[in-house]
Amino acid sequence: MFMQFYRFLILITIQSFFFIAVSANGVNGKELKHHQGCCEDSGFHKTHDSIIHRCGSELYREIQESRYPEIRLKRRQIEKDTEAWLLKNAEKTIHNLDVVTIPVVVHVVYNENQPLQNISEEQILSQIDALNDDFRRFNADTVNTPDIFQSIAADSRIEFRLARRAPDGTPTNGITRTSTKIQSFSFDTDDVKFDDKGGKSIWNRDQYLNIWVCNLEANYLGYAQYPGGPAATDGIVISYRNFGTLGTAQFPFNQGRTLTHEVGHWFNLVHTWGDEDNCDATDFVPDTPTQETAYYHCPSFPQVSCDSEDMFMNYMDYTDDRCMNLFTIGQANRMQATLNGFRAPIKNSNALVAPEFAYAYCDTLNTDVKNGPLYLYLASDGGYATGTNVYNDKAKAQFFKNENEFTIIEGGVMAFGAAFDKGGNAYAAVWETGADGKPAANPVRQKTLLVSDIKQDVHNARFTHFFFDPVVVVDGPFFMGVILPGEDTLALYASVTQETTNAWELWENNIWYNFEDSWNGTLNVELAVFPLVCKLLPPYQPGQPVELAIGPNPLKLNLLNLYLSNFPDNEPLNIEIYDISGRKVFQYTTETASYITLDLSTISTQGLFIIKLHNNYFQITDKFLRIRADAQ
Repeated sequence: MFMQFYRFLILITIQSFFFIAVSANGVNGKELKHHQGCCEDSGFHKTHDSIIHRCGSELYREIQESRYPEIRLKRRQIEKDTEAWLLKNAEKTIHNLDVVTIPVVVHVVYNENQPLQNISEEQILSQIDALNDDFRRFNADTVNTPDIFQSIAADSRIEFRLARRAPDGTPTNGITRTSTKIQSFSFDTDDVKFDDKGGKSIWNRDQYLNIWVCNLEANYLGYAQYPGGPAATDGIVISYRNFGTLGTAQFPFNQGRTLTHEVGHWFNLVHTWGDEDNCDATDFVPDTPTQETAYYHCPSFPQVSCDSEDMFMNYMDYTDDRCMNLFTIGQANRMQATLNGFRAPIKNSNALVAPEFAYAYCDTLNTDVKNGPLYLYLASDGGYATGTNVYNDKAKAQFFKNENEFTIIEGGVMAFGAAFDKGGNAYAAVWETGADGKPAANPVRQKTLLVSDIKQDVHNARFTHFFFDPVVVVDGPFFMGVILPGEDTLALYASVTQETTNAWELWENNIWYNFEDSWNGTLNVELAVFPLVCKLLPPYQPGQPVELAIGPNPLKLNLLNLYLSNFPDNEPLNIEIYDISGRKVFQYTTETASYITLDLSTISTQGLFIIKLHNNYFQITDKFLRIRADAQ
């Protein structure tokens, strides 16, 4: 295979903005101190080249209590409140309680030179799914719970969902991303929880369960703050190496149960052996057997200490993820007591309710593609320069500076010039900008695109539209493009640019290259990729310029809503709409200008339209996209 720097091109040109399809002919072993060669009592998990610390929560609690002695008093009161709630609700069964959903924010803090630490949204969602399965006892491995414990294995009636509303009232996907110069973080300093220390400051603990994902030093898997600790640090920290079930999650901690374990601590659960390594310690739960110390790896059942069969498969022990599978009824009740006590404010959080805003300025981001002829480039060795080809490119992406500081990506539009259905899916994707100016290692969001649907769009010379649910929240420049399914399957249209190209491609070696470099300076193009972006408009400010918001944009049906801020009612206003060729297709005059609904049923075509509003005082021009009603 030739180096990509020596690629050659065949050019097919399309001289209008609307598109013509191009045709072509795809160890079992227990580790207790007094049985079978017991190992150290330190939370260690020995691997080939390092020692893994399963949980740092107890050491973290001791550090906090030494720094803030008042925490001990708070925790004593929390225990009294827990006992009181359990006594008062002794006749209730966990199965009759309403399910409570906890808003979650995941703060991804990654070293600027370690892009793998910036884990994907897909990996985060895999963790939320695993957490819900474990807490609701929907996990597939419930069959591995020994018969003796099946009757007390519990659905906790607690679920988790990524937040939809940020603390300032703006939309969020429940994920923040922070690039840092810090190499690793420690529970001794808690720096990961503070902006000014290279981390990310907490969102209100009464509204969100805060989870930080970062590189933890000393091979700790995670740690949590028990109820009663400082508000500024209340949450859970997990290593990026064992968060979720895919991506960077590493065996044997790749089923998401480190977080399950730590959320148990956040709800005031104690380790099953009581953390004192003797048969007199307690975890304050009546239905977990008394156990002398922690278990590691994946022992066989039964194992006995303190004259009873031990529940080493409990989420609050130290076994491998594949060997954990239950909370007990007693543990579920204790968590419910905490949820109705110290953690009660979070039940009233509105963080799961996406904000509704009257003024949302939306746009379809411009590139040079919109103003010039479109081309389809073929690689002479086979395939498409702007799509799949003999070089096995994995993705194509377009860079957007986002100079207008849009914060929301609702979806996008792509113009494909070739599509051959050989099975498989493509993915529309959004990437953040990495420290090197290239797309980050993992997309922050991707949306499945059926190649068969794209083929129909190409055949009918129309755009391919897609929408993200929930929306993608961005802060600054970003990339949007397509992850390719392989073989000679898809190709995007592109236009020539006289400037340095903003188009990028992901090679087979998983490194991103600029098109100009990839094709030895012969391919300065902009890809036909158009993000649909929005931002909130500020409230009315007298004397400020008139601002226009259009919605929905893109428009699927006939009713288009216009919102004007900083514009008084009852002023005459002329509204005109033009198609892409400059032909006027709609005209309307009104005197009610702050909120207007236009019926565009007389416009039968789809595509990009320019809307112009003007009177004696101002003129404002914007654009919107009209698409077919069945677009997904």
